[in-house]
Amino acid sequence: MFTTNFFGDAIAKLQAARNTISNPTPILQQIAAQYQQQVERSFDREQDPDDNSPWADLTPATLRQKQLHYPGTKKLVRSGSGKRSVRVLVRGIAIWADMNETMQYHHTGTRKMPKRNFIPEKIDEDLVQGVVARVVFAILQ
Repeated sequence: MFTTNFFGDAIAKLQAARNTISNPTPILQQIAAQYQQQVERSFDREQDPDDNSPWADLTPATLRQKQLHYPGTKKLVRSGSGKRSVRVLVRGIAIWADMNETMQYHHTGTRKMPKRNFIPEKIDEDLVQGVVARVVFAILQ
């Protein structure tokens, strides 16, 4: 009598997918990388990543100072150290944004300074589902 397991390979792949999902760190790292790219685009385009609205104009005094001392630089950028301080990280089972104190003020705004959002505040369901689908699909191949 001959017997075989027709589903052995499929079961092994499903178990691998389950193991990957039970340790979400690799998936979260890919999602964080996508959000980091959105941060970079926000600075490049000088716009809110959630609704693509342009950042508030600089005050005339700030604009004059920027043109005099930092010609050709974009809003929120002088040397680039503030922009480089913005990092999207995975900590445990959460995605966090980390930045220096000055960039926190720019991101949230103050009484005298308008908010210029450069970190997505809305969950992009399509982005998350796309990353999860790609990871699971790669395992099942």
